[in-house]
Amino acid sequence: MPVAFHVDYWDYLGWKDPFASKAHSDRQRDYAAQWRSDSVYTPGFVLNGKEWRGWSHRDAPAGGATKAIGVLTAVSEDGRQWKIEFQPVAENTAAKYEFHAALLGFDLITDVKAGENRGRKVQHDFVVLANTKVEATKDGRSFQGTLSLDGKTAFPRSGSDWPRGSRAPEACARSGNRRLGAATLEKPRTHSGEGVEVGGK
Repeated sequence: MPVAFHVDYWDYLGWKDPFASKAHSDRQRDYAAQWRSDSVYTPGFVLNGKEWRGWSHRDAPAGGATKAIGVLTAVSEDGRQWKIEFQPVAENTAAKYEFHAALLGFDLITDVKAGENRGRKVQHDFVVLANTKVEATKDGRSFQGTLSLDGKTAFPRSGSDWPRGSRAPEACARSGNRRLGAATLEKPRTHSGEGVEVGGK
């Protein structure tokens, strides 16, 4: 599942993206530093911690794992506090994991006032409205963690300011730069595959 982190370094053009933040821009610059690149650009794609430019040729991302990696479950009673558990298929005593979660916006419309898209109404999907992470702790053969995901507090906007559109929380287990599958926080699922990040405006 792609996740789109809107960046704020184009705000000087005269229109501020309501979904952009400095933290998202810094995130992209951190990736660029890992790649030893002196510049950032949009749209920029990250696939498992590596720059991916295949989108410009309409290439599909390289195939992910074909075997199940493990089961990621998420449980919440109020939709804000989440108990996450990852059960790897193969036991690895040396493995360390982080749980990442994001509140994604879909069917969001912005009225662009300046820049190359001036005068257009642009629809956005998979937009990161809030995100958080926690280091997983090992409990037997599983890894567990608790995190908070609340759009009203994790992103500098009040609940009444959210543009119209649907929202869905999404979580993944991560080891280093490798994302071990992801899912909306609804019910236990078995996961395999890759993770894609999108940086854009």
